[in-house]
Amino acid sequence: MKIRLTYFFLFIGTLIHAQTTFKKGTFTNLNGDSKIVYIQVYVNQNFKEIKFKNDLETNIIETIPISSLMYFEIFDYQKYIRKDVPIEILDKGMFAKSNNNTIEFNITIQSYFLKVLLESENFKLLYYLDEETKNEYYFIEDKNQIELIKYKKIRTDNKVKKIKAFRKQIFASYNVKYKTTIAKLDYNSSEFVNYFKNYLNKNNRNYRKPEKAARDFKDAVNLNVSLGNGFLSQDIANNSPNFNSSSSLNLINFGLGAEYFLNDNIKSYSLVLDAKYYLKGNSEDSFTFKTINSSFDSRIKSDLSILTLNLKLRKYWQLKKSNYIFADIGIGLNKNSGNTEYIFNNNDSKFVDLESTNKNNIHYSFGIGYNYKNFLLNINYSEFNGNFDSFVTSSTSNSFLYKQNLFNISLSYIIY
Repeated sequence: MKIRLTYFFLFIGTLIHAQTTFKKGTFTNLNGDSKIVYIQVYVNQNFKEIKFKNDLETNIIETIPISSLMYFEIFDYQKYIRKDVPIEILDKGMFAKSNNNTIEFNITIQSYFLKVLLESENFKLLYYLDEETKNEYYFIEDKNQIELIKYKKIRTDNKVKKIKAFRKQIFASYNVKYKTTIAKLDYNSSEFVNYFKNYLNKNNRNYRKPEKAARDFKDAVNLNVSLGNGFLSQDIANNSPNFNSSSSLNLINFGLGAEYFLNDNIKSYSLVLDAKYYLKGNSEDSFTFKTINSSFDSRIKSDLSILTLNLKLRKYWQLKKSNYIFADIGIGLNKNSGNTEYIFNNNDSKFVDLESTNKNNIHYSFGIGYNYKNFLLNINYSEFNGNFDSFVTSSTSNSFLYKQNLFNISLSYIIY
């Protein structure tokens, strides 16, 4: 266990000292002023600002809100541009709003900050993600004219109908002479990028598709500390039912965790590695020790502390801006420092003395939680099983097993 914890803290140290990915780029503000800087490539959620350095060697990181920009580009990697675009604003899931639940598109003009997916002379394939609904919209800019790639869903007679107007639209203006290709075209970025690359190639037009930059750990990692309270119930079993017992303890705990996001721009899936130490708790419960001919008033005294190391897969769902719920499942290791004594009340003598062996120290965990900005509230369940080294004065089997159910409520704060 000590070796595993050593590797854990070495891993955390590596994350802390990793260098953030900054690449050379430029941005233009609403006044038309441009600046060459080094811009951070990756963020863990839909960004509202960009982080940049004026010099790659400096430790000073500045920020500028997206709302004050007309344009920014990380050379060869990412490009965003503000445009007034025609759009029908849809409900979540690309469903038409009730006031326009028809095959016709109710177009309005909106100003959005758009990602450039593909670019050629006088041609751009543009993309916008609505942060609230998670709807994806695509646009074509051709010879300074912008049009929406039209797609939505409507409800008719309790059925869902997909309005794939983009197929007819693309066939009319950007046909590559293969009707079957357009007939199978789906509404997503990879399909559109591949189709329009083919279209530009067939028209002998060079194109540019931004590449994905390699990222460092620090761009995708959160480091957090936690404080919690665990509610543990312990069942002890022996071949002789006279010794079977149950007890419960409260265990205050603190922890350190690292979370690695698997998505570049949207908080969705992550891997979580956390270590928690549950401070020693104790309980004392009444117990009646029964033999064939008599019974004795007794008590069970338990002292317990636990050290856990967990690796989890976590899934986030966004409720609204900066508000998420999540669920996770994981596997972990535990070191159970437990001692349980059976004591006669009449003379305070111990007739059973049990100590955890930690031979079965693998466990599984399940959790749900809520995330608001840098705070995470987590409810987690784990189950530990093992056996005891035992000393028993009465005639019985020395084989004592324990099963522990732990519910833990913790509050975490992202420090990095």
